[in-house]
Amino acid sequence: MASKTKDLTGQIFGRLTAVEPAGKASNNSTRWLCRCSCGGTSVVDGTKLRRGITKSCGCLRTERMTTHGLRNTRLYRIWRGIKGRTSIPSFTGYENYGGRGITMCEEWYEDFIVFYNWSMANGYTEQLTIDRKDVNGPYTAENCRWVTSKVQSNNRRNNRLFTYNGVTRTSAEWAQHLGGSNNLIISRLGRGWSVERALSTPVTQKYRKNK
Repeated sequence: MASKTKDLTGQIFGRLTAVEPAGKASNNSTRWLCRCSCGGTSVVDGTKLRRGITKSCGCLRTERMTTHGLRNTRLYRIWRGIKGRTSIPSFTGYENYGGRGITMCEEWYEDFIVFYNWSMANGYTEQLTIDRKDVNGPYTAENCRWVTSKVQSNNRRNNRLFTYNGVTRTSAEWAQHLGGSNNLIISRLGRGWSVERALSTPVTQKYRKNK
């Protein structure tokens, strides 16, 4: 039996007043057409309204960014880029992010200031880039860090996928499986080893150099 939709009509959530249901969200909760105190309207997931995640049509976030003077900063552009490539199919690079199931956590997605505060508390500088520790994981505080371009490049390189005997692992995972450092597999391939040899030779064994 289908669950009954909780009636939010007329209820106020921050600057938003729920007007009427407007379909279903991807998580099957009801979306609501809301009128904002600024005069705008917005369609919002009812769950986000009740939890206090969404409090305006977007005007509150805009006011906060204008007040702090952050709209023209590099960090704001990075935030917009993450939102775009994880949630907008027409955005450049979406197929490698949102198209692969890579997401941005709700806290960051809904409010740039939350992302800004996390960045400032975790060592952000103009010289660093955002990096996901697990390249197949989401953009969250737990999975992200600010690193140099060199570290980010190594992280990507060590997460190339290789298959041997029906088992697929990243190069870093294969290295760990064999008992070596993260760069072991890449180093072997760089010396001209075959993929099969690189993924199957234990690190404790002594080898002759390839001629």
